[in-house]
Amino acid sequence: MAANSTNKHPKVSEMVLLSIAMLNDRNGSSVQAIKKYISSNFNVEGKKISVYIKRYLLMAVASGTIIQTKGKGAAGSFRLGGGMKLKMSELLSKFHEHKAVPSTSNKEQSDSPPTKKGKKPKKNKTELKATSRAI
Repeated sequence: MAANSTNKHPKVSEMVLLSIAMLNDRNGSSVQAIKKYISSNFNVEGKKISVYIKRYLLMAVASGTIIQTKGKGAAGSFRLGGGMKLKMSELLSKFHEHKAVPSTSNKEQSDSPPTKKGKKPKKNKTELKATSRAI
């Protein structure tokens, strides 16, 4: 069996690092949130790639590129290590190049400004009390 050399998605390491950076949770991003972000933003099935995500998380925690804030093993929450925040601009540029092509029809539709619904004025508490006493 020959491996498919033309993947339609970036490397798992890039996808995981990008998802952690884009989720930007204060206490770290959970494994479930990382998988959900990857499956929704890249052309990947979550169940097929979850093994590779777990394997990369374990390797990255051991090397120090990712810090595990909660949990043990491949479970818990993760955030970027100190040196990775500087390299994220490179990953973001790759991500935007990879995703820039298919979204041309949405921009044409979004040129019109969204219409705002007017809010109903709220009655003051004094007006509500006055109407309840009159009854």
